[in-house]
Parts: sequence; structure tokens; C-alpha cells
Amino acid sequence: MNVRDGHIGAREWTALVLMATGAKILNPSSVALTQYGKEATWLLSIAAGSVNLALISIVVRFMRDRPGSGLLDVISAKSGKWLAKGFALVLCIGMTGNGFINLRLLVDQAKIVTLPQTPVSVMMVCSLLLALYLAYKGIETLSRLSRVLLPWLFGAIGSVAVLMMNRYNFHLLAPWFGPGLLDVVWEGARHALYYGEPFAMTALALFVRTQDEFERGIRRGTIFATVAATLVITELQLILGSPGSERVAFPYLELSRMIYLNRFVQHLEGVYSAIWLLIAFTQVAIDLYLATFLFSQAFSVKRFRPLLLPMASLFFMLALMPNYFYETIVWKDMYLIQIGGAVIYGGFLLAWLASSFRRRKADEGVPGGAAAGD
Repeated sequence: MNVRDGHIGAREWTALVLMATGAKILNPSSVALTQYGKEATWLLSIAAGSVNLALISIVVRFMRDRPGSGLLDVISAKSGKWLAKGFALVLCIGMTGNGFINLRLLVDQAKIVTLPQTPVSVMMVCSLLLALYLAYKGIETLSRLSRVLLPWLFGAIGSVAVLMMNRYNFHLLAPWFGPGLLDVVWEGARHALYYGEPFAMTALALFVRTQDEFERGIRRGTIFATVAATLVITELQLILGSPGSERVAFPYLELSRMIYLNRFVQHLEGVYSAIWLLIAFTQVAIDLYLATFLFSQAFSVKRFRPLLLPMASLFFMLALMPNYFYETIVWKDMYLIQIGGAVIYGGFLLAWLASSFRRRKADEGVPGGAAAGD
């Protein structure tokens, strides 16, 4: 289905992919990796990002002969309409899960750090209203806002890394392979969907000006997000080690709270919290926009913006389900990353096999048709 919502270039597209994928490094999501990687969580992060990048490269090649089309349109043309709709629904469920979990992590973190007396439901409504406004403005607004916030994201990561260098202890990375190289690589493959947002964002390829800009942007955004997340995880390991890094609820804010150069340079967590809030709201808005777009693709709805409010309401209801903070992390790890990764990656491989089967069947029918025509 052909839906238009503006055209963005390579820089904006890269920033959008990076913001959707890399913003998680400022929330507690990394706990889903540290419990498996131990001292080698940095290696697990690289393994997960590498597996995800390899699968995205396969998707890009699958889409290359149909420039200007999103992944779902390509699957519809190559593998069948109903398979495309089913895969769109799977992606929609995945992005809905990602969205309400990011919303709950945002609210829990803000409640504990800045607004302990404010009810969770009130904070969710306020967060969703801002995210709804940003999502309604469209993909061009989201991509340009992402580009504006990108220097703040890298500035926050880089400044924490520099200001905390006096606390680094490289002995905490030993043993280098943590529980074992094979175990780390296996867990990296199981957690590839930790960096899986670009996989769903291939459906937005029709909004990018050219195929070349789409391919460059999605690869660069995925790589930069993996590198940035790995850097923050490594910082955490260098300072707290294992099992200390597994028990930190808010790794990024904990690092910023530990910054101390002298009595004039301390308690900077307020500054970093402000940067994190701006980026977190943008991330939830991207999740809301993408989940709504995928829903419209699954059910052939051309005007998907009116669906943003019902989708935001669904985010709100689902985000109220976890009873406590670590339950949200367990949901993200078990249901979204591991089970969701198997279903989403397996769904694409099924579409790819169906495409190969249909192409082979068509090739076998050509000589017979030619002979009959003669």
C-alpha cells in the first residue's frame, strides 16, 4: 500500500534510525544484557549488533530491486499479499511492545529520579501527550528533531566517558570472555533484537528520497547505535564490574551521579537527566509513529494519523500492566527480545523463502510456456 508522509534525506534518516535504536542506552535496557554477559557484556553487545546488522543487510539486498518501496510492499510483491499483511502485524505487535516498555521505563526512571510523589498514570498521560504531538507532526519532524538531538546524545555519552576516566579499572573486564566465548556469542545471537528497531524501520523506506540514501542511512544508524551502546556498557563494566553492573537500575544516571572532579564540578545528574528526557520523549514518539504505521499497513488503512490516539491509548493500558520496575525488564528480555526476535527474524526468513520458491516456480514455467507458444 502506497502511503506518503514526506521525504527525508540520508542525514535525517540516519539520525532517525540512530535515535530509535540508540536512545535505549539512556534507560535501564542494558540490564537485559549484563545479566547474561557478566564481565563480557561489551562483547555480547557487539555480537548482538553484528547479528542484527547481518540480517538487516539481507533485508536491504532483498529490497534493492524495488527502490522507493518499503519492506512490506516488497514482500507483498515477491512473496504474497497475505504474507506481507501477517508480517506487518507481527512487526506492529513488536513495536507496540517496544513502545509501551520504553514508556514504562521512562516513567519509572523519571518517578524515582525527579518526581517521586507523582502518580505513574499521570506521568504516562503527560508523556504520551507530548509523544502523540510529535508523532502527529510526521516523519519529517521526527527525523529533523532526531538530527537536532543527536549531538546532545553523543555529547552526553562522550562527556560521561571523559569525566569518569579517573575511575576506570580495566581489571574489572577480566575474564575477557566472561562466562565463555561460545556462551557470549550465543546470547548475543539470542538478543540480536535488542538493536532490532532498524529491522522494523525498513517499512519506512518509501519515505526516504533514494534507495542509496536508505541503505546508507540504515547501516550507519545501526552501526553507530551499536557502538554507542557498547561504549556505555563498557564504561559501566570498567567502573562497577560484575555483578555490580547487573544490580544498577539506571546505569546512565548512576554514572552521571558519580562524576566528581572538585567541589565545583559535581551533582551533574540533573543536567544529564534533562538531556535524557528530551531524547526519551522522542524515542517514544518514534515508537508510536512506527507502530501506528505498521498497523495501517497490516489492515490497509491509508490515513493512519487518526489511529495515533487509539495506539497511544493502547500504549497507556499496556504500560500499566507491569507491577514493578524489574518486571518490565523481564518482559523486555524474555518476550520482546528473545521470543519476539525469533518470530520477527523467522517471519522475514519465511517471506524470503516464499519469494525464492515463487521465483523458481516462475522460472520453471517459462520454458514450458515458450514451448506451448511455439
